[in-house]
Amino acid sequence: MTGPGFRAVRSYVNGLGLRWKIAALLATGCALVAVAIGLLVHHARLEQVSAGARAEALAQLVRVRQVYELTGQVSQDGIDARLDAHDVPRPLERAATAGKRTTYLDLSSAHPSVWAARPIGGHVLSVHKPLGEEAAEMGAFDRHLLVSGVVVVALAALGLPGGSGRSEGAVPP
Repeated sequence: MTGPGFRAVRSYVNGLGLRWKIAALLATGCALVAVAIGLLVHHARLEQVSAGARAEALAQLVRVRQVYELTGQVSQDGIDARLDAHDVPRPLERAATAGKRTTYLDLSSAHPSVWAARPIGGHVLSVHKPLGEEAAEMGAFDRHLLVSGVVVVALAALGLPGGSGRSEGAVPP
C-alpha cells in the first residue's frame, strides 16, 4: 500500500507522541475486545430468547392438543392455533406430516415469530406466536451493548494520554 492516503495516515501517525500511539493501540484493542464480547453476549441472549419462545410455543401446542382431543375444538383463548393452517412454514408442515412435533423460528422477517406443529388425526395442528415484543427487547439489548462498548473504548482512549503530568522528555527530579 503506497497510495497518497496511506502516506498521509502514516505521516500523521509518525507525528504523534508515544503516549498517543499507545492510547490509539489500547483503544483499538479495547474496541476489538468489546466487539467480540458484544457478539458473544448478543448470541447467548438470542439463544436464550429463542429457546424460551420455542418452549412457550410447544407448551401452547400441548394445551391446544389436549383441548382438541377432549372437545374436538381448537382452543382460541388468545392463542393463534389452527388445524391445517395454510400459512404454516413448509419445513414445519413437512415435519408434522412426517409424524414429528417440532418448532420453526422465523427471526429474519419483518414480523418475527415462532411456530409449533404436530400431527393429529390426519391433520396438522399448529400454534403461531408473534415475537415482536422479544425482537424489540433484543434491539434495546443490542443498543445497550453498543453504548457500553463505546464507553469502554472512550475511557481506555482517554485514560492513557494524560499520564503522570510530566511532559515527554522531562527528567524526573
